[in-house]
Amino acid sequence: MAAIGLLALFTVLAGRTAWTTSPTFDESGHIVCGYAWWQADKPRIPSANLVLSQRWMTLPLLWSKPQFPLLPEINAGVPRQQDMGFLFLFREGNDWAAIVRPCRAMILLAAVLFGWGLFRWSRALWGDAGALLTLTLYCLCPEVLAHGGLATTDLMTALLFALAAHLFWGVLHRLTLLRLLAAGLAIGALFSVKLSSLLFVPMALAMLVVRLGGGSPLLVRGRAVASRGRMLAHLLLACAALGLIVVATIWAVYGFRYSADIPGVSSMLNWDLNPSRFVDRAVATLRSGHSLPEAYLFDLHLFSQHTARWSYLLGEYSTHGSWAFFPAVYLYKTPLATLAILAAALGALAHYRRCREQLYALTPWLVLLVVYLGAAIVVRFNVGSRHLLPMYAPLFIVAGAAAAWDGRKWARAALIAALAWLLAENLRVGSDHMAYFNELAGGPDQGHRVAVDSSLEWGQHLPALETWLARRVDSTPVYFAYFGYADLRRFRLEQVTRLPSFIDERDQVSPAPLRPGAYVISATLLHTLHGEAPGPWTSSYELAYRGLRPAMLRLEAEVANGHRPTPDEAARYRRYDGLRFARLAAHLRTREPDERVTYSTLVYEVTAAELQQAL
Repeated sequence: MAAIGLLALFTVLAGRTAWTTSPTFDESGHIVCGYAWWQADKPRIPSANLVLSQRWMTLPLLWSKPQFPLLPEINAGVPRQQDMGFLFLFREGNDWAAIVRPCRAMILLAAVLFGWGLFRWSRALWGDAGALLTLTLYCLCPEVLAHGGLATTDLMTALLFALAAHLFWGVLHRLTLLRLLAAGLAIGALFSVKLSSLLFVPMALAMLVVRLGGGSPLLVRGRAVASRGRMLAHLLLACAALGLIVVATIWAVYGFRYSADIPGVSSMLNWDLNPSRFVDRAVATLRSGHSLPEAYLFDLHLFSQHTARWSYLLGEYSTHGSWAFFPAVYLYKTPLATLAILAAALGALAHYRRCREQLYALTPWLVLLVVYLGAAIVVRFNVGSRHLLPMYAPLFIVAGAAAAWDGRKWARAALIAALAWLLAENLRVGSDHMAYFNELAGGPDQGHRVAVDSSLEWGQHLPALETWLARRVDSTPVYFAYFGYADLRRFRLEQVTRLPSFIDERDQVSPAPLRPGAYVISATLLHTLHGEAPGPWTSSYELAYRGLRPAMLRLEAEVANGHRPTPDEAARYRRYDGLRFARLAAHLRTREPDERVTYSTLVYEVTAAELQQAL
């Protein structure tokens, strides 16, 4: 009953976020991709993400049947999934909430099942007390709560990594047809949800090596195989069979269809393979042999094309990433109570009489943790803390060992205090779990000075801004810089003036001076991770700004007198507008905001004197 109660609490906390927030940046793209796969006559949309999670989340749309975007509305070339998703949610007469919320509910269902699985796996290691501790840490983890109710691939990826590791480890000890099939389906599902699943190959090899050194016999149809040579032969055959099941599962997820093109529908796949790149050569080989579905191979090709992008950590900017990003983000975004319980678990493991046996039983979780974190550090794709979700499950499993201290009164009191602290931290951030940062970072208020992007926000706070605007009594102008991808016209934001944003949908930027007023700025844009002047404000940006400013001030005056800008003037002013905002943001970063709509939506009341100083 306690486990059911914890999962119910998790459903309420994550469900509140799912119900009360606007679409995040990636959700629209995932939803439209998944919905297209359920439609026989709709194009397959390239996304650099695989389709299992997308198909799972969009199952409810088969009943509601929202209008799919018409191809003539799509810009020329290969449209991004977010562009298609934007049209789907906001431009086809669809109700975005009626689309997004059921899709989020499907991911929330998967998150609840994930929690139940963690409870069962932990109980096999530590008993009921340890299992409840594992489940409590899962249900009160801000990062899990933030993404457990979002229609993205991140939660499903974490779930399937854990499930695949658990079932594969079981196959390595007891080989039966049912176990082989279950593990093959789980690994195949993992390889159909996200391309980071390729990390499972080194994970499986590491588990195989540990298993061969473990010493216990392998059970094959009830008979013990003790010889390492025979054991290796059986396990290699099992791995070959798993490989066949995995490939069959991928084909099943993709509808046993090779071609990604639909007859009579324009193809969205633009194959531009570079023979000098290993991944593209592999894709070309697999494509020539029709070894995997074409859409799968194209997403693999797209995934390998990811280019460098700006990242931010503790005031430092980088275009090539930092090995310290993910360890630091985990340290600052994990509640201190959770870190304390993990430390207690390590101490408990050291005191276990059967420590070596326990470590052996933890092999799949430790391998998952070490390989995944190692890859995250090496690859340096410093986008957001959500990419660490697959390593949370093994940490929660390990944390269950802290229940071994339960027999000591002082330890029990300390554990209860830590869990109460953890609950209080979640209540403090309300539904803004993504913005959680612990006391080492200065709390959620200062989180944006540690990390931004999807480690902090993802464009989901438009309803909160609606509420803030409705309560505002000041009549001064309100300017808004938005990090997200939603149609602001579908929200009650008519009174705001748009500043340069991550996706700048303004057809044209009307030359006009900035006025004193409230400047509502998404924290990611405050730190200028994107835009005309990404990164810190530099002397080259200053030179470009000063070079444009005199002519642009004259243009503003001329437009005020009725002049219509030429295309060249409009283009130059758009560039100036981006530089002007970046310079203003650089100034505002030096002080605290006057108010907060949310922890990541900051409000600066800018006077005429401050505006003159900043610009």
